[in-house]
Amino acid sequence: MARFYRSDWGRIFLFALAQAIVIAGVVTATSQRWAMRQAARALPPLREQAIVLPPLYDCPWMVTEEQLEATLRKVFPRYRVPEPKINHVDHALRFWGPDAVFDDPQALSGAEMRDILLNHECFMKVWPTAPPYLEQGKEGLTIRTQEGLSTASHMDHSLASISETGIRRDYPVISPEGPTTFQELFETSLKEFSLDQMEYEWSILAYTLFLPPTTSWITSEGQEVNFDILAERLMRETLPAGVCFGNHRLHSLVTILRVDAEVTPLLRDKTRKLCMRFLTLVCQQLTKSQHPYGCWDGEWVNGQPSKASLKKGDSAIFDDTLRDQLVATGHALEWLAWAPEEVLPPREVLTRAAQWFVRTIEKMEPDKLRENYAYASHGAHALALWRKTEPAPFMKTRLKISKVSEAVTAQPPAAPSEHKSPKPEGT
Repeated sequence: MARFYRSDWGRIFLFALAQAIVIAGVVTATSQRWAMRQAARALPPLREQAIVLPPLYDCPWMVTEEQLEATLRKVFPRYRVPEPKINHVDHALRFWGPDAVFDDPQALSGAEMRDILLNHECFMKVWPTAPPYLEQGKEGLTIRTQEGLSTASHMDHSLASISETGIRRDYPVISPEGPTTFQELFETSLKEFSLDQMEYEWSILAYTLFLPPTTSWITSEGQEVNFDILAERLMRETLPAGVCFGNHRLHSLVTILRVDAEVTPLLRDKTRKLCMRFLTLVCQQLTKSQHPYGCWDGEWVNGQPSKASLKKGDSAIFDDTLRDQLVATGHALEWLAWAPEEVLPPREVLTRAAQWFVRTIEKMEPDKLRENYAYASHGAHALALWRKTEPAPFMKTRLKISKVSEAVTAQPPAAPSEHKSPKPEGT
């Protein structure tokens, strides 16, 4: 039988103590690494209020004030009806803003549109039998998407549309479970975001408006994300891939460039130059592919208008061909109004596009315009931006001098005297 002497017990004690110290060190190091990973994956902080970018250009040769008023009146948000299409409501809110008021009793005010989207009780008044628009998901409060007319049309579309209005992060939101804030909706998007998700345009747009000066963070999947990576993601796929012939990708890209230039640096110089080269090539394709009447269509990236567009010409019959033209032209005019001057197409190209849009909206019957409101809203917003204004402030001074629901007839603006791109006012 083995005997243990005092010296043996001492050696055993020292060995056990050494093992305990080693184990404690390993546990501590592991805990620290876990804590560091968790800290790295913490959600980036939100700004108190989303960035609001002002219009850049005033180009009276593109659209007259009379034409702008006539066009805006035709796209009043006339959704004081049961079950208004939510995709049209969020488009109208980003277009008109939360402070908009109208002299048409069928038009919802900006505040009413915002309430439909962010107050469950108001949503249920117009969609009493539909499932909630705001719902509790795995990561928190989220927006029901692509499940019918009472839901958002694309991932984070409503989130970005509301962010574009300059909403505060602490804006009160009433969900089916009770009161919360817009921040919870936004943070759910951040938790769910992946660089590989199918629709990413609106997520990137919303993050561009609410996250700076934060420029990088770690997703819940452990992906490192920064605005260089996001800009490259927007340029990676071959155009016109993406929603609305790729125009939403371009809108998000020019928004990143504007925030980078006007608010706080977001991009490396290499990425910034890459974005400018990319947009220059895009605008060259737009110049080559413009229809003789001024519009673009779904084949704009090929450098020529589609054969169907050329065959139908300036037809006032609203079919799939004209719908594609409305989508492509309205969206392009809008993001171009946000783009740097040095990449813009020539002045006459922009003027032809604006005048085509004015003529098209003027000819559209109310039911067709209502059916295609989302597309029309982008182009109408663009016309206001090209006159260095926003729709609601422009119309506010005209509500008392115009008759309700009566369109204003106007002559096209004078032809430009110079064949070059517009410059910002004062330059």
